[in-house]
Amino acid sequence: MAGANILNATRIELLNRSNYDTWNIQVEALLVKADLWEYVSGIRLKPEVEPDTQNTVNQQQLQNAWIIQDRKAKSELILSISPSELKQIRGCETSNDVWMKLQSIYASKGPARKANLLKQLITQKLSDGNDVREHLSRFFDTVDKLNAMNVEINGDLLTIILLYSLPDNFDNFRCVIETRDILPDAESLKIKIIEESDARTRRTENTESSAMYAKHQQKFASTRTEKPLSGKYNNKKPNYNCGYCKKRGHKESECWKKKNVSNPGKDKQNANYVGESFFTNSPVNCDKNELWCLDSGCTSHLCNNKDSFQNLESIDSKIRLASSATADVLAKGRVNLKIKSN
Repeated sequence: MAGANILNATRIELLNRSNYDTWNIQVEALLVKADLWEYVSGIRLKPEVEPDTQNTVNQQQLQNAWIIQDRKAKSELILSISPSELKQIRGCETSNDVWMKLQSIYASKGPARKANLLKQLITQKLSDGNDVREHLSRFFDTVDKLNAMNVEINGDLLTIILLYSLPDNFDNFRCVIETRDILPDAESLKIKIIEESDARTRRTENTESSAMYAKHQQKFASTRTEKPLSGKYNNKKPNYNCGYCKKRGHKESECWKKKNVSNPGKDKQNANYVGESFFTNSPVNCDKNELWCLDSGCTSHLCNNKDSFQNLESIDSKIRLASSATADVLAKGRVNLKIKSN
């Protein structure tokens, strides 16, 4: 028979103290599909039987058929309720009695429930690292419950409540929204929050495991110039040896070792060149506080551990990152590293 195996065919979460708003929607849909909703909602009333009339037999048959269908609807409701909540419907005779009893308990529209929902809406906060979409779902679910009780919240007020439900790391985002001439409605703000969260997630993923390419040009005091490398990986060396250091790839007049001997302390001032360098970073099983990434293309390296510095000097500056973004520099100093070479 239709409706005999609703729960077996479609799994729904059993009714408990916190899920009535979704439970009643699902159960209503299943009862409609099984042609039982008219009994539960009270649309199809129990037929009356007039004794000692010509239609008494037919009326009795109609009443018996109604009782059978109503019992089916009642059984479906009972089987969709958590065992801990069954005590709430004790004494209910018809499926409509069960439905109305549950509605009076879990969907109360009294002042106490309104106050509780408003408090829940105002105090709801998103913690750092928690799911933004889940937070927004709970927020707007509370708004929908208030709307169902004819409690409407001013649009600007709702936007402000949502804006201040975000954690402190959304301060810059919040300032941008607040400086607008017109505040966006809550639904538009919801979309912007999701977009901002997704963008932050992508930036974090790119930082944790990425391949960064740095191309830089440095100009020094010397008037000697060297032609830029052609191609990204041009490592070919000329087929002649230096007369001073005996190494292949340069002339004695270009020998850095010889120049360092004759001009000590000036090894940083010898050439104009365009250099290309590569840095790769892959996650490894080690303490992040002890992990260093050395990049020959960097003019400065970053350290997030103040205790690692041998000396520290406060400065007010900025540094340009590989992504072309800038970061504030609060101090600089020297860090000594012990490197093990293979």
